[in-house]
Parts: sequence; structure tokens; C-alpha cells
Amino acid sequence: MTQALEQLDTLIDELRHAVTIEDWDSLASLNNSVRPKLESVMDELDAGRLSPTLVQERLEDLRLLCDEGEAGATKAKANILQSLKGVASSRKAARTYQDVSVRRNK
Repeated sequence: MTQALEQLDTLIDELRHAVTIEDWDSLASLNNSVRPKLESVMDELDAGRLSPTLVQERLEDLRLLCDEGEAGATKAKANILQSLKGVASSRKAARTYQDVSVRRNK
């Protein structure tokens, strides 16, 4: 196994961990490292130092991680939107209560 492939494997493990714990900041940061690592692996593949099967397996792993990350981000976004709606609803209820209280005291 080449150093480029080992580095890609390490990156895949880090990405998997970030997706698992839903650490979106780390995932975004790690995402910036994917292209350079893949370019190194592809150079090794072109030079004949790596098996196409090994590269294909890593690409499939990355695709699955992207799918998981996208699903997780969509879920997190939905949860945030729901929380924001709850806050807006609470504010509206508080304003209504305040308006009723002010009218009673007049």
C-alpha cells in the first residue's frame, strides 16, 4: 500500500468519525483535504503503483460517506428549523400574554 492510499484511508476514517458524531465543522474542514488526497491516489494509480480495485473501494467509501453526511446535514437543518419555529411560537405566545396582561391592567 502506498503512502497516498494510507493517507486517504486515514482521511476516510476521520470523515466517518465526523459524520458519526455529527461534527459538521470538522466535516467541512476535512472536506477540503479530499481533493488533494484523491489527486495523489490517482497519480499513484496512473503510475501503476495501485490496483484499480483498491482505488474503486476507496471511492465507494467516500461516496457512501458523502451520502451519509448529506442525510445527516439535512436532518440537522430540519431540526434547527423546527427549533426556530418553536422559538417564534414561544415569542408570539409571550407577546399575546403581554398584550392581554396590559389590557387587563388598564
